[in-house]
Amino acid sequence: MKAMAHHYVVTAHKPTAVTACVT
Repeated sequence: MKAMAHHYVVTAHKPTAVTACVT
């Protein structure tokens, strides 16, 4: 759950980075 929260923060800060991570 902690990782998810951190990931969520990153998403809000850098949506582009999230897309790359998901890919």
